[in-house]
Amino acid sequence: MLEKPNLSDAKILTCLNASFGIQAEKLEFLPIGNDSSAWVYRVESDLQDYFLKVRKGALKMAMLEAPHYLQQQGIQNIVAPIETATGDLYAPFEDFSLILYPLIDGTSAWGLTLTDAQWQAWGKIMRQIHSTSISDDMANILPRETFVSKWDEMFNRVDALIQKQAFDDPIQWQTAALWKQKHDIIHHSYQRLVALGKQLQAQEHQFMICHADIHQANIMIDGQGQIQIVDWDEVIIAPKERDLMFFVEDGHSSQKVIAFMQGYGEVDVNQIALSYYRYEWVVQEYGDYGERIFFNDELSEIEKQASFDEFKQLFDAGDVVDLAIRSDDKIIDS
Repeated sequence: MLEKPNLSDAKILTCLNASFGIQAEKLEFLPIGNDSSAWVYRVESDLQDYFLKVRKGALKMAMLEAPHYLQQQGIQNIVAPIETATGDLYAPFEDFSLILYPLIDGTSAWGLTLTDAQWQAWGKIMRQIHSTSISDDMANILPRETFVSKWDEMFNRVDALIQKQAFDDPIQWQTAALWKQKHDIIHHSYQRLVALGKQLQAQEHQFMICHADIHQANIMIDGQGQIQIVDWDEVIIAPKERDLMFFVEDGHSSQKVIAFMQGYGEVDVNQIALSYYRYEWVVQEYGDYGERIFFNDELSEIEKQASFDEFKQLFDAGDVVDLAIRSDDKIIDS
């Protein structure tokens, strides 16, 4: 979130120190991230600094357990939550959860030009993740792909409101007007998602642990130039295409894709699954931005305006809607 929540720094520090057994002294709010129910801070302590995520509402344990498990399996390029003094992966705080991570001494890969060696290393790490056996405990904790969109309710709720209501709020009015202008492509996206999902339900798949949001914003480059994977909020047991959509036909240069695949290794890509996940991403974005703008009364005007700007950008050339259509065209042409 872009703006600091109405929470006491002193109370957060007290909870951190009691729960994690550290000597935190200072918080610095960081206006980053695209999650409307989470805020992040830098935590300064007497011995080291940490990265803190403050999450409101129900907590998905999968997002904590998966990186912890993968790190235990020997994958060192995973940033996992730090355990509390009692062995938990978060600390309850009022209506929030405090999740503490080691602070990576480096920078986000978002906007950086990664070297071919880094792309190749990234591919190798993803293959390690996908090749990790899934324990019975993980199978019970992590969600599993069914190829039935979990965004239906959110998407239909926004669409129904826009079709029946007029809006006085300027940002809501702009969003509704753009939604109606893009009605055909928005509904085509949803219909293709449902249709492709039905095709995939009839196929056999190999399932594995997938990060499911593995773009450069969720990669940190540490001080040694090594890749560190963060933000496991959407982790799921799914076919490999759930992650490979971020590398194959995603607008990267052929040189970068080749480097990534050299690290990942030879693999057959299911074009139907790739297209399904592209449309799922698109429909999720439609619903998520719609929910923020029309149904979230806690968002400031600045955050609502940012949500509209990002919603509008979805339809730009080379952005996610365009990529989904191009991916779908490959199925039709084959």
